[in-house]
Amino acid sequence: MRTKKTVTLLVSALLAFCLFQIISAQSLAENEWYLKSKEYLAMAQEAFAQGDYDKGNEYAQQADEYAQKAEDEGNKMLIKYKASASRAEAEAYLNKARDLGAETNPDTQELFSLASTEYDEGKAQLDKAAEGNLGIDEAQPMLSQAIDSFQSSTGHSKNAIAAIQDIAVIDKLMQDTKEGRQVLLAKGYMEQGDDDDAALTSLMDSGQEAYDAKNYTDAKDYLSQAKTKIDDLMQRGQARELYDKAEKALNQADSEGLAESHPDEFASATDLLAAANVDLENGDYQPSMDKSQRVIDTLMVFSASMGGGEVLPKYYKVRLLSPRRDCFSKISGYDFVYGDEYKWRILYEANKDKIPDPNNPHLILVGAVIEIPSIKGEKREGTYSPDKKYTPISQIKGTSNE
Repeated sequence: MRTKKTVTLLVSALLAFCLFQIISAQSLAENEWYLKSKEYLAMAQEAFAQGDYDKGNEYAQQADEYAQKAEDEGNKMLIKYKASASRAEAEAYLNKARDLGAETNPDTQELFSLASTEYDEGKAQLDKAAEGNLGIDEAQPMLSQAIDSFQSSTGHSKNAIAAIQDIAVIDKLMQDTKEGRQVLLAKGYMEQGDDDDAALTSLMDSGQEAYDAKNYTDAKDYLSQAKTKIDDLMQRGQARELYDKAEKALNQADSEGLAESHPDEFASATDLLAAANVDLENGDYQPSMDKSQRVIDTLMVFSASMGGGEVLPKYYKVRLLSPRRDCFSKISGYDFVYGDEYKWRILYEANKDKIPDPNNPHLILVGAVIEIPSIKGEKREGTYSPDKKYTPISQIKGTSNE
């Protein structure tokens, strides 16, 4: 029995030794109780090996007691470490919330106040647990409460930070949706009070109400839906606009005899326009715009070759180009103007009132918008765009450079 009892105590001491391996090596090396437990465990093993079971049993009991104290101290150190880590995290988020203005922002002051209160409570419990030489039974409840308080503080700070970030997003969405609605109305893509406007306004109003109630998640959701609807209506309006332009171009080409002179191309453009209309009705706006633009581009080529269909710019904005800046002769030489620099005087006579000195044709200012008179019946409208490709005036039927 003595042998069995001794072995049991030795096993108990060994198990206790294993338990506090969860603590770092540095902590074990500094743990007084661990060192004593290790010392007595070695003594018990030696006594047992020599057959002195009474001494071995005595040493094993002491090793077991010290091991228990070491384990308690280790558990205390572990929970204290967790509490300190929780404090560091709570402090970091509290500072971030403060830096973002949560402390003074009316929409987040309450959250920031809760975060500060919980942080102070956690700090008080952590400091209290560090006072004196409290055992694990006394310190653990304080440290656990400190951890709970720090975690609660972190949660409030995160909510305040998220609210600040959401508010910035929501403010931008509010501005974008208000401006987007005005653009839709101005372009005639919807009418004030129609079904589209009513649906859009409802989403915007719901977003405002949620924002006023500090329900930022719902506010962002409603306003994001409003922004998506605006983008959809804008694209629909643009698709309709381009379709109408393509349809007008097809009718113009038909009146100019393109159906007879180029029947295959005209039929292809007609089919393409019909497909664009199907896409438009189905809400496939980008494919519709692509097809409408292809119709316009196709007809522009053939209309230009027949004469009367190509449009050249009526106005030109003077540019600062290198190495030779714009002047009347250079502008006159552009192929979308006259294609002949010697016709500069036509531009000069038509734009005397737009230059600083009407008697000096060589002085024109960058940014001035000059008019380009038609000289051979060519069709002119709009202002020149460097992004647009124009058929040279010399290639338009019914005009010449003579």
